[in-house]
Order: sequence, then C-alpha cells, then structure tokens
Amino acid sequence: MPAVAANPATPPPGVAGTPAAITRDPDAVIVPGSPQDPNVMPPGFIPKAPALEYVKNGEPNLDALSEALQVYCMWKKEVPGDLQDLVTSKFLPSLPPLPAGKKYGIDPQNLAVVLVN
Repeated sequence: MPAVAANPATPPPGVAGTPAAITRDPDAVIVPGSPQDPNVMPPGFIPKAPALEYVKNGEPNLDALSEALQVYCMWKKEVPGDLQDLVTSKFLPSLPPLPAGKKYGIDPQNLAVVLVN
C-alpha cells in the first residue's frame, strides 16, 4: 500500500499558515503616561473592587477591607486620607457599619484597615 502524503495545503495547528499570537514590537517606544502605557488607566476608569465579604459575623471584615484598600492604592497610586475616599471615588458603594465607639483608620505602613477609638 503506498504511503499517504500529508496535505501541504492544511498545516497542523500552531504551524506556519495558522494565525500567530499577537506580539508587541520590542523596539516600540512607549511614552510614559500615553494611552499605550499599560500603567495608565483610561480617563474616568474605575476598577471593580474585589468581590469580597466586607461584613463577617456582623462585624467589618478588616482583611477584606484591607485587600480593597490595597487595590485602590494600586489604582490611585496613593494612600487615601481616610477609608471614605474609597466610597467618594465610587470604588466601593459603601463602608460596613462600625461597632459602637469605633472608626476606620488606615495603617499606611502595612496598607491595612484598622479600627480605632
């Protein structure tokens, strides 16, 4: 029985003739702050806050709020003055209710949300 030759008109996937992965020109110059800069968000862009449980057992979940704070800081490239800035900027819809006599604070060293008197 004669050997059947592969049809050269239909190359296997991943071989010449199939769509190649899109690559960026390694010699392209990207101006910092330009629309091509991957570190720049489009005007008016507000990232989604992490989908976390911000209240746990009836108390504010400080770990989840700290994670949201860290994402916010990466987006804004600054530590907010207080946690209400996350709501004002529409990053979070609201903050969980506080225990009596407490308020939210930010530990800027650890980018963590804390409760203070």
